[in-house]
Amino acid sequence: MGKIADLFWRRPDARRSDHPNSSFAAEGPPSAEIVGMASP
Repeated sequence: MGKIADLFWRRPDARRSDHPNSSFAAEGPPSAEIVGMASP
């Protein structure tokens, strides 16, 4: 993982998906919906 990606998902308002192989983070009003689409 790159440094920028690592810093982003650690932000207090970021939400991280719980996908076991390729998780990602989103931030902002639609973040819960976006991250929820990636769950297994």
